[in-house]
Amino acid sequence: MFSLTCLVFTLLLVSAANAQTNPIASLSAASPMSYDHTLGGGVSTSSGTIDLTYYTLGEVASTFVKVTPPSTLTATQTLSITLTSPLRFKSAVSNCNMGDVCTNAKSLSVVVPSPSGNSFTLQLRGLTGASVAVVRVDLVFDKPVSAGEVLKVTSYAIGTGAAVTVESCTLVSKGVLLVCDDKLACTRDKVAGNCYSSRFCVHTQIDCDDGDACTTDSCDNGVCKHDLVDCDDGVSCTVDSCHAKVGCQHAIDSCCDDNYCTLDVCDPETGCQHSDSDCDDYNPCTEDECVPSKGCIHKATCCCDENECTVDECDAETGCVHKEVDCDDGNACTDDECDPEKGCLHWRVCCDDNDACTTDYCVVDSGCFHDIIDCNDDDECTDDSCDSVKGCVHEDVKCDDYSKCSTDYCMPGFGCTSELIDCDDGDACTDDGCDEEEGCYNTPYDCDDGDYCTIDDCDCSSGCYNTPRKCDDYDLCTIDSCANDECQYTPVECDDYDACTIDDCDESTGSCSYEDVDCDDYDECTDDSCDSEEGCTNETTVCDDYSECTKDLCDSEYGCYFVTIDCDDDNACTDDDCDDEIGCVHRDIDCDDFNVCTNEECDENAECDNGCTYTLVEVDDYDACTIDECDKETGVTHTDVDCDDDDECTKDSCDREEGCVNELIDCDDDNECTEDWCNHEEGCVNDPYPVLCVDT
Repeated sequence: MFSLTCLVFTLLLVSAANAQTNPIASLSAASPMSYDHTLGGGVSTSSGTIDLTYYTLGEVASTFVKVTPPSTLTATQTLSITLTSPLRFKSAVSNCNMGDVCTNAKSLSVVVPSPSGNSFTLQLRGLTGASVAVVRVDLVFDKPVSAGEVLKVTSYAIGTGAAVTVESCTLVSKGVLLVCDDKLACTRDKVAGNCYSSRFCVHTQIDCDDGDACTTDSCDNGVCKHDLVDCDDGVSCTVDSCHAKVGCQHAIDSCCDDNYCTLDVCDPETGCQHSDSDCDDYNPCTEDECVPSKGCIHKATCCCDENECTVDECDAETGCVHKEVDCDDGNACTDDECDPEKGCLHWRVCCDDNDACTTDYCVVDSGCFHDIIDCNDDDECTDDSCDSVKGCVHEDVKCDDYSKCSTDYCMPGFGCTSELIDCDDGDACTDDGCDEEEGCYNTPYDCDDGDYCTIDDCDCSSGCYNTPRKCDDYDLCTIDSCANDECQYTPVECDDYDACTIDDCDESTGSCSYEDVDCDDYDECTDDSCDSEEGCTNETTVCDDYSECTKDLCDSEYGCYFVTIDCDDDNACTDDDCDDEIGCVHRDIDCDDFNVCTNEECDENAECDNGCTYTLVEVDDYDACTIDECDKETGVTHTDVDCDDDDECTKDSCDREEGCVNELIDCDDDNECTEDWCNHEEGCVNDPYPVLCVDT
């Protein structure tokens, strides 16, 4: 069986309407009403009468309910209420923050899960044993109510748990309702307290704070205004801005125009000044210029005079110097000269003395030599001589004793030999003899056979015979014969099967002559010779001066010449030179300027010989909390930024991305009876309110 608990309940309805239009007259306290309530959800019904004048549709009345649970409370308490028309539920809140005397109820929360018309359930959470809490329940009138009308609370039940004491009361204030309207549109006016504590007016300034430290917030005739804060500190060297959380910020203007060709400084009166950087390194061997994205660049001065006959250099004191190139290759077999476009030229010396009777050649150390050639062919049957134009000439020896009665010839190894001719033709039909002047004579018999091609003769033993006619055209270079009743003359075959001779026959002697072929192709870039089988050969002359620093060439008119090779690799980052044994040598240029604040680079595509460029090193560590600098000897340094704003109301720190952060400190001391604010020089101030306040 459940035990019964006596609940004391007095209902108070308080109008929230304007006191001038809806006055409440003589709102007297009703007698306390007793309810029998069965623990665990039993329902008791009763009614209470409220004397009032007139309420209009939509006005709000409030009842204050004081709840005191027992010390054995262990669960959330539920309070179920059902009202008759014209009352219906509007809202319910804890009244402990409005000056009521509450005990152990700071964490009280009032939850209304599903209100429906004039029935609702209050869930009271956060109560502990022996707590004292006050809940304000606001009700709305569904229709106008006249004086004397009875308003009923049809049910009032306490949910599960131990016995709970519930009370309600009616507010009396000298017969009239407490009116708190201060006629100010920028305040929120309400009544605080209830019949368990002193009632008083609370005028709360409309909160126009938009949470933006960059606006000045105010209220004008009930409308919030947010005027932008003027952050101009009148100093030209600061960048004035506003942060929504911390307010005005005055960052020192770095005046950086992202141009490495200017010196950026700030004048407090005139602001940022950008003067041109002086890039003159006082070195006549560099061309000084400034690139906005890199800064000063000192490119090597181009001393090129476009004359291959000079060595172009730069003197650190006097500037460009053009020294004459020494083209002497130390070779007596070349004529050395210099062409402004091609550079050194080494023409092969022509040692030809135009004498075919000498062998012409050149010795590197001494020069031209002309050795007389040996024309002796070791043949006793020739007369050897030399013609300055044709060279060696080998003419057959003329063995003539001027007697027609002898045969003259030359025997190799012995020389000229003469033998008497035999005039005996062995023919008894001829008279044989010899005349010194006429030679042999053989007077033939008349043995004419009528054949033109025969000479009719007589054989001493057999009689006439017919010997072939001797067809002599008096040309010793033909073979004479007779056929078909006519003489025929066949040219003598003089071919010696030597491709290096021009074969001919001397008509006066009948001797073949062999003239050397002229193999000269009039090209100084070939060595001309002759092979007895192949004939003339014209082999390309090898023009080698045994130097890897020249290009060996040949001119058809002048012969070999040697041009100094160009070792320029079109790379401004190398020193180009040439070694006679290995050729071109390219050594890397040292661009070190002994300044740790610059990055040394070399531009291979620079126009001149030296491509060194120097750019400032990156000092930015992307940390907004440091000042980044560089010393040419010690290098990059990062000094911490001082974020102290000399304001006791901010907590100063630094964010590595945004820089200095000056965050307002929280002066709330968790005491409802103090007004918390901050003095910029002293810090937090917690002033007590000038009203009665009881700490719980």
